[in-house]
Amino acid sequence: MKTINDLNAYLPQIKSMMRVNAEIGEMFYGNCEDETEADWADNFICFEEDGWCVEVSYRCVGDVYDDSRWTGAKELVKGWGEVTDLQVSYWDEKTDTITEFPDKDLDDIWIELEKALENL
Repeated sequence: MKTINDLNAYLPQIKSMMRVNAEIGEMFYGNCEDETEADWADNFICFEEDGWCVEVSYRCVGDVYDDSRWTGAKELVKGWGEVTDLQVSYWDEKTDTITEFPDKDLDDIWIELEKALENL
């Protein structure tokens, strides 16, 4: 039977999928520090390999340099994100059983995935 620790070997691939596929929303700043608004972009990936199924919902936002008035271009200065939901299951082909891992077992994985979103 697989444990959640067996999933660690796939974390680099999962993190890469999250970063590469991330749609990033935009922060808007007013004249005062408390006048900020974030237009978060919701994202979702599903990683399936060797019996593992990892579904990650996350949202991203970033500071964007907007020169669109003059050049039509916007450039991401810095982006970041946070995981909003994580579901992990493992299908054992030999026994044809699915193991769904409870939230309490996913804390370390959640933290690792959020680290991947600290600087996009």
